[in-house]
Amino acid sequence: MAEEQQQSAPAPKGLPIKTILFVAAIMMLEAGGVYIFIRMTGQAPDVASATLLEDDLSEDAPVEVQLITGTYTNLSTNQNWMWEVDIYLKTPRRNEEFINKTLERRKAEIAEGVGLIIRKAQHAHLKEPELLTIQRQLGALVNEIFGTDPDGEPRVERVIIAKCTGLPVH
Repeated sequence: MAEEQQQSAPAPKGLPIKTILFVAAIMMLEAGGVYIFIRMTGQAPDVASATLLEDDLSEDAPVEVQLITGTYTNLSTNQNWMWEVDIYLKTPRRNEEFINKTLERRKAEIAEGVGLIIRKAQHAHLKEPELLTIQRQLGALVNEIFGTDPDGEPRVERVIIAKCTGLPVH
C-alpha cells in the first residue's frame, strides 16, 4: 500500500522558471520607470538657471534692504504693549545704493518716524493679519524720505513688515 501512495503522488516539480522570469522582467521595467522619472524631475535644465542668473543681475531685479528692527511701545488700549518689529524695503537694484546711503545719513529720523507710527497706531491696526494700515503709513514715510528716482518712479516699491509681534507689559 505504501508503494501505491508513492506512485500516485505527483513527482516534485522544479523551480517555476517562467514565473521568476516574468516577475524579474516586471521589476526591471519598474526600476527603469523610476529611474526615468527621477532623471526628468530631479534637476532644473541648464537654460532655466542661466536665465535666473541674468535676471538677478539686471538693474530692475528686486532687492530687499532692511529699514529698521527694534522694539516700540504703544498705549492705545490703556495698557502698555511692546511691539517688536522688523521692516524691509523692496526696491529695484538700481536704487539700492542710494537707499543704503540715505539710511545711513537719516537713521535717527527714520527711527523716530517708525516709532511715531507704532506709538500712535490703534491696537486693531497693529493686530491686522496683513498690517495694511501700518504698511500704508510706513509707505508714506519712506516715500517722503527716499523720494523718486530720475525717471519719476518711487525708489521703494513696497514696505515689507517681516515681524510685528506685540506683548502686553505689566
